[in-house]
Amino acid sequence: STGAAPTNCPGSSNSVNIVEVANPVALVLTGSSICASNPGTGTVSSSTSQSGVSYQLRIGTTNVQAPQAGTGSALSWTGLNAGTNYNV
Repeated sequence: STGAAPTNCPGSSNSVNIVEVANPVALVLTGSSICASNPGTGTVSSSTSQSGVSYQLRIGTTNVQAPQAGTGSALSWTGLNAGTNYNV
């Protein structure tokens, strides 16, 4: 019971389950080369992807573009500026 009389009410809670799921497939990324005179034309491509998983392209910890849903096939992010440390 909690609280003092006359407001002592029994407390209760519900039970929940925590389910462990396997890590998604690790992607191997490939970047393109672009000319300095033509910025914003870079591409990052993945080797594969996993259905049911969303992949977020980043530079370091900063998100780049919107996440892409895995399809079971390779993914591609286009229209990118030159940069280092692109990761998913």
